[in-house]
Amino acid sequence: GTHTWLSGLLKCARCGYSLKVMTDSSARYLVCSGRYNLAHCNASIGVNLSELERVVQEQIEQFLEECPADTEVKQKDDAYIGRLEEIDGRADRLIDAFAESRDLSTDYLQRALSRLETQRQALLEAQQREKGRSVLPDKLVFAKLSFEEKKAVAAQFLRRINISENSAELCWNV
Repeated sequence: GTHTWLSGLLKCARCGYSLKVMTDSSARYLVCSGRYNLAHCNASIGVNLSELERVVQEQIEQFLEECPADTEVKQKDDAYIGRLEEIDGRADRLIDAFAESRDLSTDYLQRALSRLETQRQALLEAQQREKGRSVLPDKLVFAKLSFEEKKAVAAQFLRRINISENSAELCWNV
């Protein structure tokens, strides 16, 4: 749907068919597909679509306010730092063991340090790729989302919206 970000969620409370958004030069209004296409329903929908969008937006914003901030990005960076420190520690222990022992060959030391350096470079590259990704905001501001983004968020929160003649019942996924 292109007329409301609630499209696909709007259902007739009487027959269960989806509601279509019809437009004319001045307004948007809802009609039951069961009535309009199949003549199975006699529901006459009088719900104001703009008011419904406003109420749903307010309730979604309330849910979003209650959501905790996402700390996943910080945790990933901390994990990279911890793994890099572990590799550096292993290299230091290997060099110390070589310095104290006459049994370790320089070839063995070079191969082991080379493997550790390869792992270290792979981690640094992965860390750089993560840093290059766009950072999500701490909180999602529903009012600032695009039409398609609002549609996707609404579909995550709502299972359906049952519309009768003059009322709406929101069926939440949460």
